[in-house]
Amino acid sequence: MKKLLLFCILAAVLFLVPVNFSTLPDHATLSVKESLRHLTAQERPEKTKAVSVGRIKMNMSKSQVNHILGKEKRVLRNPYWSWTLYHQQYQHFVMVGFMNNRVAALYSNDPQYIDSQGVLTAKSLEQVKKLKGTPLSVEAGSNYRFRLSDKHVLRYRAEGIRSTYYFDQFNRRVDALIIMSDSYFNQKQQFYGHPSVQLARSYEQLDFELINASRVKRGLSALQFNDKISHTARQHSIDMAENHFFSHVNQQGQTPFDRMKQEGLHFSTAGENIAYGQVSSIEAHHGLMNSKGHRQNILNRHYLEVGTGVAFNEKNAPYYTENFITEN
Repeated sequence: MKKLLLFCILAAVLFLVPVNFSTLPDHATLSVKESLRHLTAQERPEKTKAVSVGRIKMNMSKSQVNHILGKEKRVLRNPYWSWTLYHQQYQHFVMVGFMNNRVAALYSNDPQYIDSQGVLTAKSLEQVKKLKGTPLSVEAGSNYRFRLSDKHVLRYRAEGIRSTYYFDQFNRRVDALIIMSDSYFNQKQQFYGHPSVQLARSYEQLDFELINASRVKRGLSALQFNDKISHTARQHSIDMAENHFFSHVNQQGQTPFDRMKQEGLHFSTAGENIAYGQVSSIEAHHGLMNSKGHRQNILNRHYLEVGTGVAFNEKNAPYYTENFITEN
């Protein structure tokens, strides 16, 4: 087979900026710089080992999963293929990636799934490393290599299985994990996947689902999805992507609250989170949860509704906007 040609891909810079209902921050509170290598790795195929994650096993049939987890809630696109969501009012939140109707990937923030990988009791990143070993420093796909530098995310690969652990620096626990087969991972042909309107809408919905999964896990009520404020959020993401800026204040000088009022929204409290450059809503969400201001917005007891918006720039990098609101 011919060697795959090398692509020079965007060096992504992750910026996350929160805003509360009364003031706008001056600068980004979290910045993670990631750089690309201009080499391609030809990874030797490995046989996938048998792995159990909670009650789910890799290669388990979809019918078996449905019998265990119940009826699926929805199916959303991801950079690889798709996620099938299962939960009970956002408790026991699980997403499964199927290939040929067999389990090939799993995400969960449920402690029983995290415990099944032996990392539930780890109270620091160093303890996770002691249990799991030295994490990967490079994501090597079929056509790209990407330098990893998010210190709160640990990634591993062994025997055809990739595992990712998202560490919560405030609770000092592993907050969620992904277990994924190499075959599922290799469905992604470039770092950001192939952007489309469908993928953007799936990222928006997944962002909403992850917000509620994090809230319910911490004893808070789930937020309602607000279509009108989601339109406001989406338009701001489109504006940032098309006009090459990253800020709560747009180039017309409008704040998030100005934009909400322009849409005819009347609120007693509101807030906004924005993020840029994360490969998917999962990475964006856990990055936001590890920044105090963003976390306060996501876990604010006074918010009742949320709208999410995602848009891609010409280099396929996504812009995320979350607008939180309690209407008058």
